[in-house]
Amino acid sequence: MISHHNAPSFSYRGWVYLPEVEHEDDDGIRKATHRFVNRADPSDIMICAEHLPYDWMTFQEVVEFINKMERVRS
Repeated sequence: MISHHNAPSFSYRGWVYLPEVEHEDDDGIRKATHRFVNRADPSDIMICAEHLPYDWMTFQEVVEFINKMERVRS
């Protein structure tokens, strides 16, 4: 089960993956918010709504997501 203690920390191309456990519902299920923060500007946060809220992204998923979002932004 996801928790604050097993959350990964990946960085790629100036972005840091900072998942957060939102809350635990009545059934004991925890959900995560998948955030990316630009190290150059901590106020620049990108939310990843494409990943399931019940597990963490792998480093490869982080790389693919950031590459895709940078193509969209440019």
